Amino acid sequence: MRTPKAERGADCSACSDDVPRSAVRRNPVTDERLHADDERMTGRQKRWEIWRHVIGVAVCLAIGWAGIVQGWRIPIVADATYGFHEFGHLMTWFLDDTYRVMMGSLFQVLIPLGLAGYFLLFQRDALGVSLMLAWGAVSTHETAAYVGDATLRTSQISQFHVDHDWAIALTALDRLSAADELAWVLQAAALVFMLLAMGVSAWGAVSATFETQQADENAEVYLHRSPARAREGYDEWARSQAEVSVRERLP
Repeated sequence: MRTPKAERGADCSACSDDVPRSAVRRNPVTDERLHADDERMTGRQKRWEIWRHVIGVAVCLAIGWAGIVQGWRIPIVADATYGFHEFGHLMTWFLDDTYRVMMGSLFQVLIPLGLAGYFLLFQRDALGVSLMLAWGAVSTHETAAYVGDATLRTSQISQFHVDHDWAIALTALDRLSAADELAWVLQAAALVFMLLAMGVSAWGAVSATFETQQADENAEVYLHRSPARAREGYDEWARSQAEVSVRERLP
């Protein structure tokens, strides 16, 4: 037979393991405080989301300025782009050379855009979407420059890739004269992708701001429902109420 808790002493924590949780009466004031704490934690998380997306806007702006405006080679981005370019050639080995040579550029543009769609549809991560769009914008810009050089053939992707893909493809299709127009369309698409990248990240920051305000308002509502939260000695009062609830249910 279990010894009554009252005979063990006044310390409730000494026998907390022996008392079933169902025997403890829920305290509405304590519940309101827990709800308020949850909302405040949500607010802190959303504040980090705000800064996370603000940093994302700055990163997209930096990538766009360096990769599109200045035309600099961004090491990590350029290496990944080149890898997917060659991967496109490898995966379409069965196609005619006229179309196979275009698949490298197609893959290096579609892979980042596909990853942006993944972050949008499956992860709901605005920052991931914006960064992938920024990568796609730089990759599209590089493709535009490559296509525009089809008539001069001065660009070379790497020392191992000596053939000019678009010179081969457009010559075979008898569309070499359209290289400048195609390059202009791709350049416009690159700018659109970059603007979308910054816009998505900015929207993520705005959305997180609204959610933070809502969490703060919810926390205030819960605290107004429990005025005892603001009194000194609230924790001691809540502990004493729990002890009383347990004693009332012990034999």
